[in-house]
Amino acid sequence: MKAVAINGSPRPGGNTEIMLKKVLEPLEAAGWSTEYLRIGGKPVRGCMAFPRLAVELH
Repeated sequence: MKAVAINGSPRPGGNTEIMLKKVLEPLEAAGWSTEYLRIGGKPVRGCMAFPRLAVELH
């Protein structure tokens, strides 16, 4: 099994990160494959195809 923890908080080392890593610990101990992803603070863009799609839909 694999578990992925995705952290969207912009605060590195904050409570969200601490809790997500704590959740992964027993899963790793049970033999699960785990991955921690920190995406908070990264640029989030809208769909690049949206202007073209908006024209096609109307």
